[in-house]
Amino acid sequence: MNFMWTQGNVVRKDDFQKSVFVQRENSIFPFSQENYISQIERRGMKNVWRELCDFLISSDVQKFSKKIVDFYEIGRLYEVGLAHENKFSKKQCGKYYTPRDVSALMARLLCKNENLSAIADVGCGCGNLIVAVLEELEKIGALENVVQNGIYLFDNDEIALEICSARICSRFGIAENQLHKICGDFLSLENFPQNISVIANPPYVSNCRVDFGGADVANACDLYIAFFSKICDFAKNVVIVTPQSFLVGQKFSMFRKKLNENFFGEIFSFDNVPCPLFNGKKEGVFNTNNANGVRASISSLHRKNENSPHGFLLSHLIRFKSEQREKVIDENFLASTLGTIRQDLSRPIKSFKSLEKFAFGILENNFALEELLADSENEFVICVATSARYFISASKLRQKRSGFFEIFAKDKKSFDLLYGLLNSSYCYMWYRFFDGGILLPKSLLKKIPVPRNLQFDENKLSDLVSKIIATEENCKSYKKNGGAIQEVVKFPESTRNSLNEFLFGEIDFSPLHRNYEV
Repeated sequence: MNFMWTQGNVVRKDDFQKSVFVQRENSIFPFSQENYISQIERRGMKNVWRELCDFLISSDVQKFSKKIVDFYEIGRLYEVGLAHENKFSKKQCGKYYTPRDVSALMARLLCKNENLSAIADVGCGCGNLIVAVLEELEKIGALENVVQNGIYLFDNDEIALEICSARICSRFGIAENQLHKICGDFLSLENFPQNISVIANPPYVSNCRVDFGGADVANACDLYIAFFSKICDFAKNVVIVTPQSFLVGQKFSMFRKKLNENFFGEIFSFDNVPCPLFNGKKEGVFNTNNANGVRASISSLHRKNENSPHGFLLSHLIRFKSEQREKVIDENFLASTLGTIRQDLSRPIKSFKSLEKFAFGILENNFALEELLADSENEFVICVATSARYFISASKLRQKRSGFFEIFAKDKKSFDLLYGLLNSSYCYMWYRFFDGGILLPKSLLKKIPVPRNLQFDENKLSDLVSKIIATEENCKSYKKNGGAIQEVVKFPESTRNSLNEFLFGEIDFSPLHRNYEV
């Protein structure tokens, strides 16, 4: 691209002699990522992006997209520069780019709320979310009303805030003085407009001290929870994308209680395999894994009133292949994944709708799996691999791997039932419903509910378990992970199905083991 860059303006090289601006030594900018990086090194992010924003405002979206970068990829370009300038700072900030399809989905969820007035993007960054909201409002004819009531942009990054502002002014013809731009630490700000609707992708920083809020925030020690909690203090409607860890961890229980007391809504949870919600790479990473592997959730929340339903509808843990992305990132499809039972989030269950009745029925009459365990080591040992992506691997054979733990049944009868439950789909079901992360914690396994009214022939189960144990040596599988070969006992699907049928009859567990949505 044949451009010459001057302070505050961009002009074609052919027209440069007619320009009233004085050429600077480093003003030539034939745009490419390589030159972009060199310009940042020579002139700094603020100066480079000031000129980019000036050009965006003085031209139009189409021209900017053609000459510089696609309007909807501006945030990605900024992330590249941010990571290059200080990857340590970027990592510590915990900020991640929101893909356009996710932004559009969240915007549609927010705009489904009636009587939208003022809106805010908290942690707006370069503006992917707020641009998507304004486009949706434009589509439904509600943009002018929201502009009149107020558009609030919060971020502690001055450059990103100016980029966001420039994008809005250029795309929608909104004057800059019609935007309420607040640069600073969101958690220390006060006096927020009430009755406002909020969209947000807050920073994901864990295990940090947060000097804000009450015990719900202090116990969590996660920055995104502090943002989430403060937003819920003043917002009328909230659509927010966060890690789904707030649904899983005990340390988030006080926050979930606060959420349940003040809001109702829907929560969609996404696995990070085989395709993550945050599509694409992370900029400024420190290892070879540059995929954004956050297991995300999208929460659509509505403040309670006297006529509101109580509790939240949850989706199952959604897994999808890359070719399914357009189908899955759709509010109608996601609505079809929601369960029918509203939950108070005391211990959220991300159940498949087809298994909901079965799972909640067990919760009414059960004992914890740890009641089958002995207090000390004995002959009734089972080796459990901590990696549990698509099934749980449990064997009498001690697996040669770095990630495993051993459990000991209290007697032969308990051993047979424990071995059967682990190698059927049952324990894996609860692991998916309660957590579903990369690793299976021993503490979670011990708390899995077992139905008290489970009926089976103990002698037949013992024979079945003995036959399966006899095949363990032939069912070894190997995979390189973290530079080391990891052994796992991987039984054929027919083994799992035989245990499912023996213990649970006609219950269809097959959705649990798929890596795609049907």
